[in-house]
Amino acid sequence: MLCILLLIVDGIEAIYKPVMDQTSIKPIEIRPIRDSFELWDVYSLTHDCYVETNYIRPRPTGMLVHYAEFDHLPETTILVALQDGEIIGSISYTIDGPAGFIIEKDYREECQRIRQEKGRRLADYWRFVVKKSCRSGQQVLMALMTQSGLDLLQKGVNTFFLDVHEKHEGAYKRLFNGVTVARKEGVPGLEQQHIAAVLIRWDAERLPNRWLGKIPGRSLSALSIVPRPNPPSVKPGLENAKQMAEKYENRIQSARQRFNASDVIQLLTCPDTEAEFLLRFLINYCAYAVSMDQPTESWIRRAGEHCLALGLMQQDEIFKIHAKQQANLHLLLIADVKALGAFWNKRFKRSPLDVEKLLARPNPPAVLHFQKLHEEIIAGQEPYRQFAIKYESDRLAIEYGAWLVKRCVKAFGEDVLARLTFLQKKVILDSEQSQFNWLELGKLLAAHPDFFEGLITTGESALEAYQQVLEDCVAATQNLAKQAACTK
Repeated sequence: MLCILLLIVDGIEAIYKPVMDQTSIKPIEIRPIRDSFELWDVYSLTHDCYVETNYIRPRPTGMLVHYAEFDHLPETTILVALQDGEIIGSISYTIDGPAGFIIEKDYREECQRIRQEKGRRLADYWRFVVKKSCRSGQQVLMALMTQSGLDLLQKGVNTFFLDVHEKHEGAYKRLFNGVTVARKEGVPGLEQQHIAAVLIRWDAERLPNRWLGKIPGRSLSALSIVPRPNPPSVKPGLENAKQMAEKYENRIQSARQRFNASDVIQLLTCPDTEAEFLLRFLINYCAYAVSMDQPTESWIRRAGEHCLALGLMQQDEIFKIHAKQQANLHLLLIADVKALGAFWNKRFKRSPLDVEKLLARPNPPAVLHFQKLHEEIIAGQEPYRQFAIKYESDRLAIEYGAWLVKRCVKAFGEDVLARLTFLQKKVILDSEQSQFNWLELGKLLAAHPDFFEGLITTGESALEAYQQVLEDCVAATQNLAKQAACTK
C-alpha cells in the first residue's frame, strides 16, 4: 500500500526542525490496537486520509479496508497513536513469513531477490496515516516510526521497506539513509492511477543514530541486534497461489464497485439516513437473514461432499472447516431480532414491532433467489463455486458489518452491542479467516486455472443477489414505517 502520510503532514523536512512549544502538545500514546473496534477506527482514519488527498473517492461506509487478509497475521502489528483517547495516527508493519508481505503484490521480483541475501530479516511498513487536523502531526509521525522501528529491531528485523509517493522519495531516503529499490506507475486500489510509487529500503546498520535518538537514552548502538535466520521458505506452489488470488481480486473489483455504488448502499450509508430507519432496517435484515444463514452449514457441507465426489479433496476439507464455523450462527440472529425488537419497542413506543410476526413472514423474492443460487451450484457440476459465494459474503461482512455496528453504537450507545451478537461474531470471524480464505482461493485457482471464470461469475452473482436482499429489506422497512404511520 502506498504510504501517504507525508501528503497529510506538512512536509517531512519539518521533522528536522525543533518543536518550539512543547507545552502546547498533548501527550501521545503509542501502542498496538486492543480490539476490533480500534481496527475499524483505523479503517476509518485511513479512508479519511486517502479521501483528503484525492487518492480515492469516498466509500459508502467511510472505511477503507485494504488487505484485510494481512490484518490478523501473527507477523502483522498495527500500532496506533492516541491523544485524549482518540486515534489520530496509525502504522502497520508485517514481518516476512509464510504469507509474505504486502509489497510483494507490486514488487515481487525485488522481494525475492533481497530474500536471497544472507542474514537479512525483512519487514514492510504499510497503512501509515495521521489525521490531517492533528496539530502535533510531526510528533505523531516520528513517534510511530520510532516505536515501530524499535519493535522491529528488537525482533531481529534488519531490513525495512516502505512504498511512498515519488515526490517524497528524497525526504525518506535522507531521513533514514535509505536507498531506492524500484519504481512503479499506478497503484492498485487508487483512483489516481497516474501516481508513481517508489519502494525504499532501509538497513539497520545504516540507520542514523539521530532517528533512534528521538527516544531519550536509546540509540542504534545501545540495541543488541542479532539478525535471525530468514523465515522458512515459502511452500512450493504458494507463490503461484498468491498470484492467482490477486488475479481474482483484480478481476472482481468492478463488481464490488458496482455494489458499493448501488442505490441501496448509498441510501443505507448516507449520513442523513435517520438512525430510527437504520434500526428498523437492521431488525428486518436479521429476521430475513435467518433463512439465509440457517441452511449455510448444510450448503457448505453438501458442496464439499460433491467436491469430494469429483476428486477435489482439498476443497472438501476447506468446506468442512467453513461448515463447522457456520453451525448454529442463525440462533444468534434469532436472539438478536428479539433483543433488537425489545429495544425498539422500549425506545419507540409509538410504533411497536411484533417480532414473532417478522420472523414468521414469507421470504421475499431476493432471499428465495439467494437460496436458489446456493442450491443450483451444489447440484451442478461445479460445486467449488460455492467458495466464491462464501468469499464475497465474508468480504462484505468485514466492511459493511463493521460499519453497521459502529453506526448503531454511535446512534444508540454501547448498550446496543449486546443485541448485535451475530454481526459482531460474523465480522470478527470473517476478518480472522480472511488470510486463510484468500490463500485457499489462490490454491484452488493455481491447481485449476480453468475454474477462474466460473468463480468470477459466481462471485458477481453473489454480490448481485446480496444487493437484491438489501433492497427487499429496505422495501420491508419502508412498508413497516407506512403501516406504523397509518395506525397513529
